[in-house]
Amino acid sequence: MRCRVVILLIVLVVLVTQFRLAAAHRPKPDANTLPGRIPLGINGFLVRPAQRSLYLLGTAFSRGFQGWRIVEGGHGRRIVAADGSSVRQFPSQLQFRVTASAPPGSPLQVDRDLLDWEGDLNQFLLDLGFRLKIFHGLKVTALEPDSVELIGMPADVLYDERVYRVSFTLPPVPIEDRLVLEVLDPRRERLCKFHLDF
Repeated sequence: MRCRVVILLIVLVVLVTQFRLAAAHRPKPDANTLPGRIPLGINGFLVRPAQRSLYLLGTAFSRGFQGWRIVEGGHGRRIVAADGSSVRQFPSQLQFRVTASAPPGSPLQVDRDLLDWEGDLNQFLLDLGFRLKIFHGLKVTALEPDSVELIGMPADVLYDERVYRVSFTLPPVPIEDRLVLEVLDPRRERLCKFHLDF
């Protein structure tokens, strides 16, 4: 029995040592390393005549972003992949998470634009639309989502927050281009936009 305990202790010490050595040799992410999820900002509105605050928060995410680094140098700014190669295009699969929240009161200190909407605010949150625009110089290409998924609270439950996962398949898009996710109100008018560029 004592022999087994000694063997287990030796194995444990070896595993801990290997873990520490691996962690010491693992490259540490710096401030210029991009996460898999990129926050895009927040837009605020004061909905009239209800006098309710409405906030929209956007995040872009893709497995392709993981490990990308922003490198500043003599030749300007460039994006480098985890393997050290230069990134030339956006990932072909891109998702956005958009949270639309209309909490009672105004808990966030965010500038708010005026929004006139006399209908049901819950239905407003459920009827949001999305479109992605790709800006390549003066050329603009608009894409409709592959899918729009309501996550979190089910649609048949009255609630003051809706969270969307919006997925797009991109054609080849140079990394120098600019992507803009437009959030559309139920009238299909642009409510706000989130910029994604490097």
